[in-house]
Amino acid sequence: MTATALNAGRAAIARYDWEAGFASLAAPDLQEQLTAQDLEGIGEAAFWTSRPRDCIRYRELSFAAYSEARQPSAAARLAVALVWDYFALGSIAVGGGWLAKAKRLLADQPECREHGVLANTIAHVDIAQGKLDSALVRAREAFSIGQRIDDADLQAAALNTEGAVLIRLGEIAEGMARIDESMASAIGGQLAPYTTAAIYCTTISACHRIGDLRRATEWTDAAEHCAQRPGMQDFPGDCRAHRVSLLRVNGQWDDAEAAAERAVSVVGAEPSHVATVHQEVGEIRLYRGQFAAAEEAFRRAEELGRSPQPGRALLCLAQGEIDSAVSFVAVALADQSWDRLARARLLPAQVEITLAAGRLADARQAADEMLDIAGTYDTTALSAAARQAEGRVLGAEGNVAAATSRLREATRLWLGLPAPFEAARARLALCEILLGEGRVDEARTEAQAALAGFDRLGAAPYGDRAGRILEQLDKARLARTGEVVRVTRTFMFTDIVGSTSLLEAIGDDAWRNLVRWHDQVLREQFAAHRGEEIDHAGDGFFVAFESVDAALDCAVGIQQDLTRHRREHGFSPSVRIGVHLAEATSDAEGYNGRGVHHAARIGAMAQGDEILASQETIQAAESPRDCGEARRVSLKGIQQPSVVVSLAW
Repeated sequence: MTATALNAGRAAIARYDWEAGFASLAAPDLQEQLTAQDLEGIGEAAFWTSRPRDCIRYRELSFAAYSEARQPSAAARLAVALVWDYFALGSIAVGGGWLAKAKRLLADQPECREHGVLANTIAHVDIAQGKLDSALVRAREAFSIGQRIDDADLQAAALNTEGAVLIRLGEIAEGMARIDESMASAIGGQLAPYTTAAIYCTTISACHRIGDLRRATEWTDAAEHCAQRPGMQDFPGDCRAHRVSLLRVNGQWDDAEAAAERAVSVVGAEPSHVATVHQEVGEIRLYRGQFAAAEEAFRRAEELGRSPQPGRALLCLAQGEIDSAVSFVAVALADQSWDRLARARLLPAQVEITLAAGRLADARQAADEMLDIAGTYDTTALSAAARQAEGRVLGAEGNVAAATSRLREATRLWLGLPAPFEAARARLALCEILLGEGRVDEARTEAQAALAGFDRLGAAPYGDRAGRILEQLDKARLARTGEVVRVTRTFMFTDIVGSTSLLEAIGDDAWRNLVRWHDQVLREQFAAHRGEEIDHAGDGFFVAFESVDAALDCAVGIQQDLTRHRREHGFSPSVRIGVHLAEATSDAEGYNGRGVHHAARIGAMAQGDEILASQETIQAAESPRDCGEARRVSLKGIQQPSVVVSLAW
């Protein structure tokens, strides 16, 4: 029975059935029968099935077995694999120890594949340490060994590493040619699973560094069929993290968050990869206006060793903490470990933040550096980011003609990638410059395009900003013409129940802090559902929505947020909400009329923690709603009885 299980496990490893191979060979009753090669196979199976600790354990056992059998080249092969395993866990010193061991074992051995693998590994270590000339020598040494021993995996891996080094040296065309050639071998099915995954990972990383998002997308699409080959069902580590980044840039935010959840759950103990995923998720949540969730994601990324910038700096800016935003991005840029391409991630944020702080000279300096980097590396994303940064600065400097030209060009480049969020941001910046020049019709066109882009993405704070510009333009037109129009909106009224008693109980200072927190929670929900804040008096809000479903979803979101805070922190105020769909008069002052009065009276009738809506509002919703029984009520100032229902949440 033992022999049968052993043979079955070996056969599973040979056909790259990692899960079956691990389950068979890692069984306790087989441990005494395992050879060094078996242990090596279990280690690789553990790697592919996301068991990093098991991977290390079995590779160390395999190393010991090969060493005991006096097979130094095989032992060195395991030592090199352990270098990468420990580096992935952030254990740099331990990984360095295994690297030294591999060097010693191979020092007096005849040339073999392991010499090439070692040289390629040292090249990657040199890259991380900024020793690019040495890395280039090592990568070419590995390629030469691969040629002499006719090893396709080694040649492709070394070619890929050489390309990564050349890119860092500014030789973009030559570097990408090497990388493209290695990727062609990888997706062509000529290489082993691990080599294929490693080449894909380095390729996508290089594309992201230089902002070549089109190439990254093309190679990712081309590599999809790799996942159908035996042993390649799930790329590990960085590969999943890079996929999340691509989805974010391409505007597929829901897919990106879903991929991020899968990546974190699968990657498990690989902190650098998990950190990258958290950073990407933090940026998506920042764009969506989910500030608390964004802060949590940035915090996790930082705990795992990744800088949360520029995300955290932009989060501070979004929350009005401009001095903190300036400080965060300045400290990050002062870090000498950031190379030029890494700085390119920070500089557009510095332009945005310093302009908000009124520090035009700093913004100009950052834009100029960004232009210099884009000129060196000449990729679409870097060019678009540089033109967008320069356009914003030119607008602040008063050079409107040049500013509009740069921002229109940036929009075109972003749309071509595609990077829809950045395209919408460029349009919004252009709109604001045009508006300042009184070019109202042009500004309206850009604001409408930006709003459509933000709405498609769910970028609530940015959509709200574009929406406010359009509302201002409409109100200005109404004020100029004296025009009064009838519109249909869903109106919402909210206020804190028992506010007077609560104020007396907690005192003025605590009450101010509570109301500030309450206002932030509600405004995040208003922004997320495109609500137009009409009035804010004391602890109450009057908000208008174009969509019934958006208003109802917003009301539910508010109550759920308050309940969650109450459960986790012990207290939150009790808020009542009234919702009513009605016609109203729209003019330069806002909305008024019987429909608004009706909505206010429904809000006043609601109880604490209740969402009370008119029956016609619920009936007009596109999505079915769970409500209590309808009841007929008399509302103050409303002649006819009204039918209202309590919305479950």
